[in-house]
Amino acid sequence: MAGRRLRTGTKKSRRSDFAEDVRSSAAALPYEQATTLWLVDVCGCTYVEAAIEMRSSRTDVEHHVAAGRQSLRRELRL
Repeated sequence: MAGRRLRTGTKKSRRSDFAEDVRSSAAALPYEQATTLWLVDVCGCTYVEAAIEMRSSRTDVEHHVAAGRQSLRRELRL
């Protein structure tokens, strides 16, 4: 996806379109970034909990979360 498109229509349809843009952008992330973002931002895990689940270090989780968020912001042009 090249970025967010201008939307027309109802507020609900625009929100639904944006949610779909987020889902498709997140699906395009590398596995480690997508998984750590899911664990931290959706499930509410701490970085330490996510590191245990991912069998990696807290520093790796911090890196993957930061890189994933940056990729999403860039892709969604936020």
